[in-house]
Order: sequence, then structure tokens, then C-alpha cells
Amino acid sequence: MGLVENSQHLMKHLQLIVALLLTGAFSFGNSLNAQTTTFNADMGCAPDFYEVFVTGPWCGWCANDGTNQLTDADGDGVYTVAIDGLSGVVEYKYAIDGFTDQENLINDMVDGASCAPVTDLSGYANRTTDAGTTTSDYYGTCDGVCNDNPPVTVTFQVDMADYTGAFGTVNLNGSFNGWCGGCAVMTDDDADGVYSVDVVLNAQATVEYKFTVDGWTDQESLIEGMACTSTIDGYTNRTLTTGAADQTLDVVCWNSCGACTGVVAENIMVTWQVDMTDAGVNPAGGVRIAGGFQGWDATSSPMSDAGNGVWTYSQEVPGNSYLEWKYINGAGWGFEESVPGACANSSSNRFFQAGTEDVTIDLVCFGECVGCDVEVVEYEVTFNVNMANETVAETGVYLAGGASFGNPGDNEMTDPDGDGIYSITVMLDEGLSGYYTFTNGACGDWSCKENLEGLECGDPTNYNDRFLPAIAGPTTISTCFGQCSTDGTCEPVDVSPLTLTVDVCDATPSAVSITGPWWGWDPAGGPIATDNGDGTWSVVLDPSPTDNMEYLWVVDGVQENLIQAMVDGGACAPVTDYANYANRLWEVGSGDASSVYGSCSACETESTGVTLTVDVCDAMPTQVRITGPWWGWDPNGGPAASDNGDGTWSVVLDPAPTDNMEYLWVVDGVQENLIQSMVDGGSCAPITDYANYANRLWEVGSGEASSVYGTCGSCGDVTGPVMVTVDFAIDMNTTGFPNADYDNIVINGSWNEWGAWGITLADADGDGIFTGSLDLEEGSTFEFVIAATGPADGYSGWGSIFNAPTECEANPGLPIGQGGGNYIHTAMDGSMVQYCAGSCEATCPIPGCTDPFYTEFDMMATADDGSCATLVVFGCIYEAADNYNNAANTDDGSCEFTLNACPGDLDGDGLVATPDLLQFLSVFGTNCE
Repeated sequence: MGLVENSQHLMKHLQLIVALLLTGAFSFGNSLNAQTTTFNADMGCAPDFYEVFVTGPWCGWCANDGTNQLTDADGDGVYTVAIDGLSGVVEYKYAIDGFTDQENLINDMVDGASCAPVTDLSGYANRTTDAGTTTSDYYGTCDGVCNDNPPVTVTFQVDMADYTGAFGTVNLNGSFNGWCGGCAVMTDDDADGVYSVDVVLNAQATVEYKFTVDGWTDQESLIEGMACTSTIDGYTNRTLTTGAADQTLDVVCWNSCGACTGVVAENIMVTWQVDMTDAGVNPAGGVRIAGGFQGWDATSSPMSDAGNGVWTYSQEVPGNSYLEWKYINGAGWGFEESVPGACANSSSNRFFQAGTEDVTIDLVCFGECVGCDVEVVEYEVTFNVNMANETVAETGVYLAGGASFGNPGDNEMTDPDGDGIYSITVMLDEGLSGYYTFTNGACGDWSCKENLEGLECGDPTNYNDRFLPAIAGPTTISTCFGQCSTDGTCEPVDVSPLTLTVDVCDATPSAVSITGPWWGWDPAGGPIATDNGDGTWSVVLDPSPTDNMEYLWVVDGVQENLIQAMVDGGACAPVTDYANYANRLWEVGSGDASSVYGSCSACETESTGVTLTVDVCDAMPTQVRITGPWWGWDPNGGPAASDNGDGTWSVVLDPAPTDNMEYLWVVDGVQENLIQSMVDGGSCAPITDYANYANRLWEVGSGEASSVYGTCGSCGDVTGPVMVTVDFAIDMNTTGFPNADYDNIVINGSWNEWGAWGITLADADGDGIFTGSLDLEEGSTFEFVIAATGPADGYSGWGSIFNAPTECEANPGLPIGQGGGNYIHTAMDGSMVQYCAGSCEATCPIPGCTDPFYTEFDMMATADDGSCATLVVFGCIYEAADNYNNAANTDDGSCEFTLNACPGDLDGDGLVATPDLLQFLSVFGTNCE
């Protein structure tokens, strides 16, 4: 179906679809090498079943697609199916009777097995195979040894007595049924308000689950830390570890770990208050609040000025609500506060557990955990990192990450005694906690950060960063770069040889090599590869590098270019700006690596495609795409369409999908909505419930398909979007740009997928403020950066980039290049984007003397720089005048001169000559009244 509204925790298998698309393991396009893959599963260890299926990202982790059903023609207990059109590395698993049961290989992987390498041991473990191969698997086990304990039946029960809303069905959603929404319906046979359902689960398995109503119309709001819950990947759900026998779980109340009290909490009034004394109030938008209680709308809840810098907001919420929010100094996202770790939850929001009575939440200073008049206690915190296993970068070692430690290059660590241990001491607030990491270099793209993936000290939900517990006093942290030691020691690293292999497809080159920054990107400077005789070539690095390594392949002197592959959704060259470079990355500990020259996918083969076309009527979009379950319903995840020049755009899927495909069109980031068209009797979106989703369907064998964006009818049925003009006024004064090397100022942003030269700005009046405009659909939100480009960067459209500081960036905490450092704006009629480039201020400060009573006074200066030195003294400054003032430095027009008896004899020597003329000229223009 379409996007699941109100769903907090989608099936983890679906989360992998996007990852596989990005890695090229499953994609459409000319590079897809489609093959027939045969799946065999020995069902000897399976519970009783009616049907068995193989499922994976190629069909959106479908539960009962007939083309994926395995059969046992000879009755030997081994079920088989052959599936066409798969390519690359195929991820899969087996399931019984839809998702009534599915393989759970987590325990096998914990015990050292290897059959399910795509795994998160807290939630899933999936098999992989190469397309075109034949598998030989045992259902539910890696080695054919059946679980000592047979599957168990678990009875789940929930009491809805305290639930205040209306509902039709009560549903059970969990990791065992793919968070499927409405598939598991609970029943109340005796009408006592307690709903139950039996589910067959693997013995000794850990599962997550929660109760919902009417699919995902409403769901439990479980709080992190509740006794019956776990928080995994940022989501808080109920958890259960099954035993070896059937079990009936205790009846629990909706939203509770215990029984219902019989008392339904009434609404209460909550008052929030924030002190803006230190921050100052944004005059353009005032102070606002956004939180879960009002839909996280950054504009709809203005706070009231209560005086003395305090602003308040009140709203009714259900009693016992768990509240999350942020204060916003302005009219939209981009002006929100950065909440310190000492008073933030795992989502970096403020939080409060409400009771059953009206409450006023404690007053805090904007962006702080205490009031503006409260002095925060600070402690010295020393970070030591041992670099014994690393070659330290020329730019040094840095502490970085999280909300407190900035970017690589901000907090340099030093090694004054040369023992290889780098240190830094910082002052941190009492109670502060949060994430951090170390970087070997000052890289802007975070490629030089330590790799803690899979280690206990790296949090996989936060870029595998380390976590700093709440500061309670002076603290010293000692560890090893890329390791988890707590005493500063380092374990030796594996220095076994590393083999890098490239497939050159049908080419027959005479020379293949690699290049990268270690060889100055010299195409002839890197190691030479050896021909393996099968179309692949290999480079062996012995010993294996001890640092992460960027590289590219060079075939007959031609260096591969992977920029377009990354733009098209590939993931093989993660060190990229999608415009000027895209480099492969080998990470320490990742082992041997194989790739295809010039591609993130397999070698190309001939195939037949299908064309989908959409008429956008009178619109003139910048970009058109399709999206659907194969791309996780990501509006930017599906294939981009080509403009046919006649108002239509087309997407070619080559080869054509081998399964039926749901999809919708996306125009300039806006996904079409066909619900009303279907309610009105249309038929173009047959996958629909006529209320929450309506999706188009391409069926195998149906050939080309044409449609009209946003309707089942014609262009005459479409109401076009309201377009508004967003004006930009970017102050470049004092930035040093533009200059001879970078002589153009541009805005690049998300509205055109971060294409270079997004908007070119101009300074017609020479005041240093560069202006331009952009037409967008009203209400659409976009992110952007400011860039200076010119001959120094080959007019790439990027050049030198001005990012948004933390206090006004779109995605606080994310690294630069991964969403961090972007400005954000919502297009509204008459809206104006005004920034001093690289700051959160509207205009750049002009330094100079701002006091007019000093001779150094600069009329253009807006920020006093301390250059005022000489007070103005008014008077006559001409020595020949009768009233010459030796102390004056500024003439006030008061000079007086006595007339000589001899006209023209100004120096009184009795002779009118050249000296008199010179003296005359020296006072020419003086007022002689």
C-alpha cells in the first residue's frame, strides 16, 4: 500500500529496501544484469504450514505473492521456486502462510553462523545469495539442525477499558508480522473489553510489538524506560522473549505495562514557559512552540509575551501524556533551539511526563536547561585517544560530533610529549550528556572519523558514535581510536593482505590500477592490478591499510567516474558531493572488496524495458519521479523521469519489472494524491482504501502506461499548485567573496536535487547584497547552502560553500554533506530569505568606528571594532589666520585674517611676489567675514 499514516515503526525489512537500492543490490536501469535465481528450502525444521514463500526487497518484502511461492513436486520436503529478473546480491528469507511465521536466524548468527549476513542482532537476520545461483537452505536454521524447542503459541491480551477513542478493530503489530497494520486482528469474544490473539513464534526468540487500532489509525504511545518496553533504533515498543512452551501473556491496559485502573484521565491544562532574555526575540516571527501535542507544526502555536522576557503557551492535553517539544525563536523550522543533552531525551527534544492535574512546566532559558539567571556549574572533562594504530593526518586529531563538539577541525587534540596519545580538555555543563567521536584529520565529509560499527561503544542509531554519560564532576576519558578500550590501550590491528578486485565487463584492457589521495590522484601513481583471466583484475595491498582509504579504478589510463551512478541512487562511492567527485571508500576491517569499473551495479546486459509516462498538463516542473514500495515510498528515491518536451515526462524501467508494481508520480517533491479521484469513481489507482491511500498499479505484461498527474481523468480535472516567488538577499560584505577566484554567488538546494548553479545571484547596485528569486509551490519546504564559484573551481557551481551554523541549520547534529549545515525555508507568498553568508543573521556586520565624535568615524560601519582613537577638536586649523588653534584637528570655518596696507603683500616684506601668491593659495576659499 501507500505511505502508512501514523506508523511509528515500519517493518525492518522494508527499511532495508532503500539500503539495497542505494547499494545497487536491487535497482532498475540499463546496468541491471537480470538473471534467474532458484531458491530451495528444506522444510524439515518448519512448524505446520499451508504455504511457503521466499520474500525479499525485489517485491517489497511481499508476504503472499504467488510468483514467490515454493512447491514440493516430488514430496521430499524440499520446496523450490525459480524467480526471474533478480540481479546483484539478492537478500531474502522464507515465510510461512503470509507472515504467520518467518525464519528467525538471529540466534544462529549470535552463535557464529554466517548464512544471514544482513543482520541487526536486535531485530532481523536475512540471507543473501548472488543472482543466477541456486540456494540450498534449511528453513529457520543455518546448518540444518532444528531448534531443540518447537515453535510456541503466544496469546497476547490488551484491555481497552481506558481507551477514550472510537475504534473498529484492535490490532497486534510487531517484528514477527512485519508491522503490517491491520493483518493481525484481535477479538473480544465475551465482550469484556479484553482483546486477544494467538501468534505462533519461534521458541527462545525476542520480539518487539505494540497494540494499534484500525490498522495504524492510532497506536500506543509507549514511553522510553517503561518496564515492559525496549528502545531500539529510536523506537520504543513492548518486548517479549518467548520460552520453550506455549504461554498466555498477562492482560495489560492500552499504553500501560499493568492492568487498567478503571479511571480514564481527563484532559489537563499544561502551560509552557521560556525565558528569551539572553536569546532575544526574533522580531519577524516571535516565539513559538512545536511538539507532539500539536503535530510538530513550527508555525501554528505562537507563545504569548508575559513580560520580563518570559513567553508562555497553554494547551489542553490528555492526562498522563508524555510530552515532547522545542521552543522556536521565529516563524518556522530553522529557528528552533538546540536542547542541551542534560535536559533532552533520545530524540534531542525537551520532555515531560504529565499527570492528571493542570501543570505549569518549569521556566527555562531558551536553549538551556535552567533559567537565564541560574549559573550553570561546569567541570573539566579530558578526552585522551591513543593513535598507536593510526598514521596521524597532517591536519591533526580532533574531538567532534553530537550536539556539543562540532565538526572535524573544531576541537583539535594535541600530543605535547609525542607518546601517540592525543588529548583535549573542555569545560562542560553539569548534567550534560551526548554523543561524540574522534577524527583523524579535519575532513569536511566525516570520512576521517573513527569506525566503531559493530563495536559495543558505537551507537548504531547515531552514526556509530560514542556516548558521553551525564557529567557529574571532573572527568577523564581514555580510549583507543576505533576501539572501545577504557584505559587508553590499543589492541593490535589485523595487517593481513587486502585484495581489491574490479570487473571490467567485456573490456580487454592492457593495464588496470587504482589511484587515490595516497598517490596524489595520479592515474599512473597507484598499485598495478593483476589480470585474473576471467574479466576481473585485482590489486593486493600487503599489509592491509590501517586507515580508511579512498580510491578509484584506472583502466588504460582512464579514471572511472561514479558521479552519475551516485546521483542515480548508488552507494559504491560514498565520498561524494554528487557534482564534482565520487570516490570509493575502503574501511578498516571491512575485508576484501569487489566492484565493477565505472558503476555501482553489475555489468550491463541487453534487456527489454517498459515506459511509464505522465502528463503534467500546464505545469513546468523542475523534476518528475516515480515512487512506490520498492523505494520505501521515498519521494526522492525512485527513478527520475525525462522531459519529452510536450508536457509529458517518462520513466524507463529496463528491464521491465517481473512483479506487479504499485507506484505514484512525484512532481518537484510533491507526491500525487488520487484518493478523491477514486472516491469520485476513478479507476487509475486500484490499490486503495478510499481514505488513506490510493496507488497506481502496473501489472506484469500490461506494457506501456500513460497517466495524468494527480487525477484519474484529464488535465481539465487538475487544479494546479499555487506557485509563489521566494526572494533571496544574501549579504556577502566582509566575507571576502566574490573575488577574482570565485566571482559568482549561487544558491544550491534540495528543490532540484542539489544541482549546481541552482540560482545565480546578482548585485546590481554594488552594495554587497546579492539577490535572486525562485518559484516554488506554496508551503513547500526546501534546504539550501550558499556557494561562491569561479575559475578556481572550474565554475563547478559549488566552489567555496557557506553552511548554516548549528543554531539555524535544518538538521542539527547531522554531519556536513549528510544533511548538516543546510539552511531551511518554507515557501510562502512574499517570503524573503535574508542571511549574511555563513551566519544566522540577516546582514553582515561592517566593522569600523561608529562614534561620530572621533576623527576615525566610518559612516558605513555597523559594528564598532575599537578603532575610535582621536576625539574631534573643532577650530581654525590654518596657521596664517589670526585665530589659528594649534589643538584643533577639524576646521569649523572660523578662521580670521587681517588685511595688509600693501595690497597683495601678504607676508609683510614690502614686496608682492611669489611667496605672497603661495600664501594666498593656502587660504583660498576661507570665509573672511
